Parts: sequence; structure tokens; C-alpha cells
Amino acid sequence: KNSIAAFLAQILFCCIAHSLHLRLGDLNSLLAAVSIHIFAWLTQVLIGHGILEGNAPAMATNLTINSVMLSVLLAWDSY
Repeated sequence: KNSIAAFLAQILFCCIAHSLHLRLGDLNSLLAAVSIHIFAWLTQVLIGHGILEGNAPAMATNLTINSVMLSVLLAWDSY
């Protein structure tokens, strides 16, 4: 059930990204994507970890390239 919802969300995100690319062009769509990505990370860290959970993210104590690369896989594995 969750995997179907995740699949449909990915299709929706792809359609939105393609639409933004067609409307904004190459450089502006790249800037929009980077801005959204930074906003999402800040929201996750500040609101998700800071306010709702009340603890620091695990990567804050041991920040390495491996932890950054594997954090996405671990998040997807938890579903």
C-alpha cells in the first residue's frame, strides 16, 4: 500500500518537474529545483527534528559522505 503511494508520488513529482522545466527553461528550473531542495532539507531539520521530535538528526553527530549518501536509502527502507 505504501509502495503504491510512493510510486504515484514519484510519477506526480516527475510530471511537475517536467512542467516546470518547460515553463521556466534550463537555468531557472535548475535554480527552482535547488531552492526547493534546500527548503525541504531545512524544513526537515528545523521543524521535523527540532520542533516535533526534539532531538538532533543522527547525521549531526557523525557527518560523513557515507551518512549523507545512505540517509536517503535508510529513509526509503523505513517505509
